[in-house]
Amino acid sequence: GVQTCALPIYGGFEAQPPVWQQNVQGGRFRFDIDTTQKHSGTASALLQCLEQAQVAEQKLLNATSWARWYQVNIGADPARTYRLRAWYRTASECHGPVRIKIWVTNTEKTTMEVRGLNTNGIWRELKIDGIKSPAGQVGVYLNVDGVGTVWFDDVELAVVNG
Repeated sequence: GVQTCALPIYGGFEAQPPVWQQNVQGGRFRFDIDTTQKHSGTASALLQCLEQAQVAEQKLLNATSWARWYQVNIGADPARTYRLRAWYRTASECHGPVRIKIWVTNTEKTTMEVRGLNTNGIWRELKIDGIKSPAGQVGVYLNVDGVGTVWFDDVELAVVNG
């Protein structure tokens, strides 16, 4: 997607080199920049669960599998309030629940979260309002738990006042 945000988080996934980091908490996942699926622009971020975590690990994670795209140390003016918006879609052939959890960390409310479920191939928007960061920096995490394929695009962190 085209970047329209106030902060440079490169949420359209066209940036070279890529600025989003990858992390697997449990299970086996494929991460990719996908130019065949996008909400806008020329690319989106693909996250596909290939294999669930082992049963003992699932109990520790409280999830069947878990991976995420993320960025940390994003500068945020402590005097301003921000809104995070992100678009995501799940593959229409997703079987079982896929849980999407988008986090903004290091805020005055510690971690702020919004959740989404299967979209059956339709792009849907998630947003978090009222983000303030007394520390002057936040992290953004695009989490996926469950077996299936998810795309993220047009992630933006924008000033809503000040």
